Amino acid sequence: MKKEYTLKQDGFRAVRFEGTVNRDKAIIYMGGAGCGEEVTVEMSQYLVKAGYSVLCLGFYLWKGLPNKMYDIPVEYV
Repeated sequence: MKKEYTLKQDGFRAVRFEGTVNRDKAIIYMGGAGCGEEVTVEMSQYLVKAGYSVLCLGFYLWKGLPNKMYDIPVEYV
């Protein structure tokens, strides 16, 4: 199951995948330099396929988030 979180409704951007192993816990997954939403979600899929719940957290290069890799407010995360 996939759930999307938005800035407007939730105050942060993320995509969550519910796994089959330890459903009450999730791995927080963040992409690195140059990783927008599509790449971050794609790279997390090996964990999802292994049965883990994963929260792909956007911090830059996602719609509505900074396009630069500096001065990102840490309060957001």
